[in-house]
Amino acid sequence: DAPSLLKLAMQLKAKNALQEAAALLNRACKKAPGFYEAHLNLGHLLCDLGQPPHVILSAYQHALGVADRHEARLGVAYALQELGRHGEAIEHYNEVLEAESLKGENLADCYFNLANSLAVIFETDKAEAAYRKSLELKESAEALNNLA
Repeated sequence: DAPSLLKLAMQLKAKNALQEAAALLNRACKKAPGFYEAHLNLGHLLCDLGQPPHVILSAYQHALGVADRHEARLGVAYALQELGRHGEAIEHYNEVLEAESLKGENLADCYFNLANSLAVIFETDKAEAAYRKSLELKESAEALNNLA
């Protein structure tokens, strides 16, 4: 069954057998198209494997279609950002921030990624504010560098 495939895939991932884990997650997704955790973890694993952003986006969009949760929305935002679709990525980051479901380092990372997309589209004031918010939550040389 799909939950067993997910469990086995996560064990393989922990052993760095990423291709095998991805194959099992694909099977889990096909067996149970409504299994959020399988789609979400497939998206994460595709990132780990360095797959093209459109492939990663597809996995996260499936997860988001099953359940509107911040993990899937952040995955969609990340993939859109990698595809250069910054306006759409910004919308997803803002939706996550408005839901107030993130804490700590994850919240800092969300602000950081939002700032990066804002900077690319020359929304410099908003980007600066987002970088500053990220730095309030977590010290980051990269955020400091981008802010400068």
